[in-house]
Order: sequence, then C-alpha cells, then structure tokens
Amino acid sequence: ADCQPIDALPFKRPIAHSASRPRGVSAVSMGAAGEPSIASHVTAGATTEAAEAVLREHGADCVPIKPCGIEVKGLDVASTDGTLDPQVAGALEVLMAAHGVVLLRGQGRQVRESNVSGRFLTGKQQCKLSECFGAHALHSTHAVHPESPG
Repeated sequence: ADCQPIDALPFKRPIAHSASRPRGVSAVSMGAAGEPSIASHVTAGATTEAAEAVLREHGADCVPIKPCGIEVKGLDVASTDGTLDPQVAGALEVLMAAHGVVLLRGQGRQVRESNVSGRFLTGKQQCKLSECFGAHALHSTHAVHPESPG
C-alpha cells in the first residue's frame, strides 16, 4: 500500500517535554542545548483516529481490549528485524498514551536463543523494537540482553 509522506501526517516532529502535557501526548527528553532530542514522531494534537488510520495504511487493524488497552493485528515486526517505520512507531506511541497498553500478539519466528526454543522476537529484534520509541535508546533494568544497559 502507498503511504503518505510523513509531512502529510500528524507524526512528523518531536514535541518538547512538559510536566503539564495533556494525556495522550507523547514527550521527548531535552538535549544539552535545550532542544528536544530526536525521539518521538508524534506531534501535539495527534488523535487515536489518525494513529489507527496510519496503521491501516500499513496493513494493521486495531481492536480494543476490555477493560483497557488495544490490540494491533497485522504488523509483522520480525519481517523488519525489529524496526518500525517512523509513522508506525508514532501511531503506536499515540495508542499507548491513549489506551495504556498496546498488544502485538504472535510476533517473531520459530527460533532457539539462550537455550530457549519457541516463537518469539530474538533479543536483538526486541532491542531494535525498543529503540523505535522514546529517546531511541534501550531502557531496561533487567540487563538480560548484552546490548541492554546494566
């Protein structure tokens, strides 16, 4: 499917961190010079309807989960080795802010990693996926994967 250029969507530039930002608006950390770091693809005013439209353009559907959350069906994170189109990442950030939980079921391929066999994203793919959001850096207190900050 053809995708609109990022300039035509509400997911195109980072917004500055603010303690008073409205619910549903993503924020980024500030750089040393007081400029927003390159982190989010979400602009103020991005709606869940716009986010769902972006995901539909990328072949995904959204299904509400009761009592809270939303499931996104049709994204294959493993096929892109864990990376997401910036528009998709921005849309998922909006949905996470609005719904609290975004569920991506059935991701990955049948693999064996760290003596565990199953269908899942590899550690490397999970790290790449994590870097698609927020400050584009790994955030973990578990330090299970070698690339994880410890």
